[in-house]
Amino acid sequence: MIVVDSNIIAARNLTSALTSKAERLERKDPVWIVPALWRYEFQNILATAIKAKQITSENAKEIWEKVSGILADNESEPSPLKVLDLVARFRITAYDGQFIALAMEMGIPV
Repeated sequence: MIVVDSNIIAARNLTSALTSKAERLERKDPVWIVPALWRYEFQNILATAIKAKQITSENAKEIWEKVSGILADNESEPSPLKVLDLVARFRITAYDGQFIALAMEMGIPV
């Protein structure tokens, strides 16, 4: 198991310079754990790709259905207090803190 950021999910499911790296990561560890925040971040990534005409709305819906179906059972919420502690300690965003706190609490890599 590994906690993955929304950008890794995007790289794995949309064509980008990081796609091959995301595919290698998935082969190394196919069980990806995410906080529920991934849904909003990934939807925004899809929205940005639609607006940039990189994908169509229909493509985005297909990608969403596929990815959300895979990750639905792998969502877990980190402690909000742990997130805030990480934000204060490392001066990171609360968004990044969600992924890091989840990995720390589960004792798995991010």
